[in-house]
Amino acid sequence: GSLQEGRGKVLKGQDFFLSIWNLHRSPLHWEDAEVFDPDRWRRPTPQHLVDRVNEGKDESDPLMPLWKGYQPNLKTLYPNEKDADFAYMPFGGGPRKCLGDQFALMESVVMLATIFQKFDLELIGNHNPLDALESDVGMNVGATIHTENGLMMKVRRRK
Repeated sequence: GSLQEGRGKVLKGQDFFLSIWNLHRSPLHWEDAEVFDPDRWRRPTPQHLVDRVNEGKDESDPLMPLWKGYQPNLKTLYPNEKDADFAYMPFGGGPRKCLGDQFALMESVVMLATIFQKFDLELIGNHNPLDALESDVGMNVGATIHTENGLMMKVRRRK
């Protein structure tokens, strides 16, 4: 590959891997990035983070547009890559985005609601969600992320 003034060039046929795990936990894009905060999707990105991402960028450069930050769209059920200006894209983005993203999200909500109505689940072992190395679960990373050792739980039917 070649470099042009600090930019990498991806050549035709070259593999390119973007770590969505890291993107979604980037303190550059998200305040308290490692914290589980479902309400983050109801707030726009703080301006100081948007400014930090755009620092040193030329706003007239069409190849490096300024990041707009996350702007919540409360008319949609789930945040998406367009609302987050591609800082959040669990199903990819653009013309090769997963076609089943909305179905997968709705299916997971229905499945989890059904399970949690009927069962209580309790994690077994040592779990540190911020450090996979300190967790019995472990992490296996490739094109997708998997548990290395499974996710052991006690399951009890609700009364």
